[in-house]
Formats: sequence, structure tokens, C-alpha cells
Amino acid sequence: MFKDSFLNKTGNHPATQRFITDINFRAILSAIWSTAINLGFTVYNGYLGFKNGSVWFITMCVYYAALFIMRCFVVVQSRSRNRKNDAVIMRVDGILLVVLMIALTGIISLSINFNIVRTHGKVAMIVLMIYTVFKITIALTNFVRIKHLSSPIIRTVYSICFADALVALISMMLSIFAVLGILEKGRAFVVFAGAIVCMIIAMLAATMVFHSNKRGDLQ
Repeated sequence: MFKDSFLNKTGNHPATQRFITDINFRAILSAIWSTAINLGFTVYNGYLGFKNGSVWFITMCVYYAALFIMRCFVVVQSRSRNRKNDAVIMRVDGILLVVLMIALTGIISLSINFNIVRTHGKVAMIVLMIYTVFKITIALTNFVRIKHLSSPIIRTVYSICFADALVALISMMLSIFAVLGILEKGRAFVVFAGAIVCMIIAMLAATMVFHSNKRGDLQ
């Protein structure tokens, strides 16, 4: 009822209606926005990493660079009328998920072994927690829809978002433990949680490569 009422009020705005009714359009807009953010974080962390000789920031730069490249491929291909390359993009992004997984392993290793964690104030920590929970909820909801979607580009978008949300969860966990001063005590839990997230990302990567190869055989 609310959706119908809102659509009636925005009847003169086709873009608004399309945003509400077209899941593909929403996914691509989300990818464009996320690509811009990832580019900013890539440059920022890369600058700090090379300026200060910090392995931590260089690792973060690799992580955001992998996300940027993956999403950039999707955005560029979504604007192309040639759908033959969809499976190729899905395969490449699946392989790049492995790079993301390696970067996550580096982040966890540096955090645990050298006690290097990006901390926040209490207010910022609460905002981060709310944002991360929201991000995971949206990513999980969209990821569940994947099996009902035929477009490899949209499936790729939602797979990347889900992997990114899992990494955000680990990052939030590290920050919370650091703020509470229990990072050393929580080392085993962080390693266990990180291992599970890496396994899930590896499964996502394998699934994307498998589906891309299957789709490529059908073309």
C-alpha cells in the first residue's frame, strides 16, 4: 500500500519510479556510488601508505583497489549493449575476490600480530556499528535474491556487496575489541571469524567463476 501510494505521488518522475520498481537499475546505481567511494579510499590509503611506509595502509589500499576495479568493470559493462562480455566480467570479478580475500587476511594478520587497528571514538563507534548492521542487512537481503536473478552483472554486484559487508563486519569487530582493550584476549575469536569470512568469500569467488564458465558455454 505504501509503495503504491508513493508511486502515485511520484508519477511525474520516471526516474523515481524506475528506482523503486527496477531492481537492476537500483543495483547499478549502488555500484556507481560504491565505485566512487572505493576510488576515494584507494587513493587516500595509498597516499598514506607510501608517504609513511605503512604496510597497514598499503594493505587497505590493495583491498579498496580490488573493490574499485571489480565495481568499475561492472559499471562499464552495464552501460554496454554487448551482453556477451557479462560472463567474462563475472569471471574476472570472481578471481579478484580472491585478491580481496588475501587483503583481508593481511588486515587481520597485521591487526593481531602488531596490534594495528583503526579505532574510533565512542560516538563514531556507535554510528559505525549501526551503519555496518544496516550494510550487512541490505547486502544479505540482496544476496538472497541472487538465485532468482538471471543477469550475471546484477549477480556480480550483489556478490561483491555481500563480500564487502562481511569484511566490514570483521573491521567493526576489530575496532570494538581495540576500543574495549580486549584485542589480545579476542585474538582467537577474530582469527576464527576471519577464517569463516575468507571461506565464504572463496566460495563466492568459486561460484562466480563456475557460473560464468557455464554461461559462457551456453553462448
